[in-house]
Amino acid sequence: MLRWLAREWVRNPWAWLLALLAILLGPISWLASPIGITTAGTATGVYLQSQWFLSAYLGAIAALLLCSRAGDVWEELGPIAQAGLAGGVAALLGLLHASLAVAPYAWQEGGQAPASVGGILVVAHWAALTAFLQRLPWPLAARCVGLTLLGWWIPALLAADSDWQRLRWILGPARHLELSMAVGETPRGVLADTIPVLAWWVAAALLPPRSAFRR
Repeated sequence: MLRWLAREWVRNPWAWLLALLAILLGPISWLASPIGITTAGTATGVYLQSQWFLSAYLGAIAALLLCSRAGDVWEELGPIAQAGLAGGVAALLGLLHASLAVAPYAWQEGGQAPASVGGILVVAHWAALTAFLQRLPWPLAARCVGLTLLGWWIPALLAADSDWQRLRWILGPARHLELSMAVGETPRGVLADTIPVLAWWVAAALLPPRSAFRR
């Protein structure tokens, strides 16, 4: 898988652009801070968590781009193998993009890279959503929009409504960072955080083949 992933990444200019965007997230956010997009221009814990979340999202988009290039080989795989391949590619690229985004700031005083259990679960959640959407018979653009809606925009819209917090927890990868901070990353809290990730992985594996949707 690693050889195929490296080969397809090199061949896809959009994948390079997404990686470059992940690297530039820090400077872009810092420049935007005067108009309130970020709380401060320093590499605080909250600042780096935002960078981690957004760059892991870019890695998931890159995974959708690369998985779409699998062609007929994809259809030869079984449901579990498809979910595993898409999720594995998304996890690798999500972790890579997130590391590229926060690495230049982790050394600063007060800068704490969220490469903790919560940060890893953010990447895993994006990967599980990617695996689910990759198994749907949608065009690439629709899957990218679906990933953005499910993992980012809908949870952001539900953030202020306490009645929808459970749905936000199931959908939104960013929720792992909040819960991990609240429970201090205790074993019970970490176990609870894995529930939505596992649920999306199981749902991806249980989806019927794309050919069944087209009938």
